[in-house]
This record gives sequence, C-alpha cells and structure tokens, in this order.
Amino acid sequence: MKALFFSIGILCCVATSAQLTKPQQKLIFFNGEIITGETLTYESPILRPAEFVLDGVSYETSSIEFFQNKHGFFANLGRQHNNRQERYAMRIQKGKINLFEEIEIAVYGSEELQVEGTSNGSDPMLASGEVYNYYSKGEESIKKANYRNLKVDLSDNVESMKHLKSYKKY
Repeated sequence: MKALFFSIGILCCVATSAQLTKPQQKLIFFNGEIITGETLTYESPILRPAEFVLDGVSYETSSIEFFQNKHGFFANLGRQHNNRQERYAMRIQKGKINLFEEIEIAVYGSEELQVEGTSNGSDPMLASGEVYNYYSKGEESIKKANYRNLKVDLSDNVESMKHLKSYKKY
C-alpha cells in the first residue's frame, strides 16, 4: 500500500513540475532564423519604431515573420499590407492549413493579456475563433484568405476544391 502512495506521489510531482515549466517563446524571422527565449514582449515606444524584446534583446518588428509567446502563435501581417501599419494575426487552428485571425497586438503582446478597454474606450479586439482572415499552408508564409490564393494552395485536395468551387458559384 505504501508503494502505491509513493508511486502516486512521484507522478503528482512530475505532473506539477511539467506544469511549472514556461512555454518556450520564439521569434521566427523572414530569413528563416529562429531565436528562442523565456520572455517575449512587444513594445511600441513613442517616437521610435515598434520592437519585440526577447530576454532583454530588441528586434525590429519588420524583420519578424512569426512569433510565439505564452498567449499563442502569431503572424506579422506587415508585408500583406505593404508595411503601412503594425498588424498581426493569431493562429486559431493548427493543421496542414493553419488558420489565423487578426488581433490587436496591444492585447496579446505583453506578459499579461490586456483585456481592459482600449485607450479610445472600445473593447479590445480579442480572437473569437470565428473569423479566418489569413492562412498558411504548413510552415509557409501567411496569405490572405481569398479565392485566388486558396485555389492554388488547395489544388491537391479534391474535396477542398469541390467546396471552393461551390463557394465561387454561390
């Protein structure tokens, strides 16, 4: 009986220590380089370009394609929108085709979720899991979810092409 309680105690300790480890946070650059660390935040100082800070080291946002912090996995939409403004999307479904929804980086970019109202008094734009604005096929770059892009990327899947053709007719 003591052996049973001892085994259960060991399992509980292992499970607890696994829960206490921080998820790895990372930056994935447009050139394919990946840097990992323990603490990743997005900062947008006044009079300076926005940056990601990973374990105290700053990186320009324009060089980052994807990043992962403790709130999820995100894509930089800057190149999709000609780098006119800082825009990001959160991966809301992972698979052969990853689905992304546009979010406010101010909500997800810090250590803690910023779920209070924004500076203009409106509610923050949180991911709902219902609006798929963007996608990526596997580990490829993110693309806008439109008929032209999906037709190319789903051409090898007969069932998906049926749905896409019925959508176009509709």
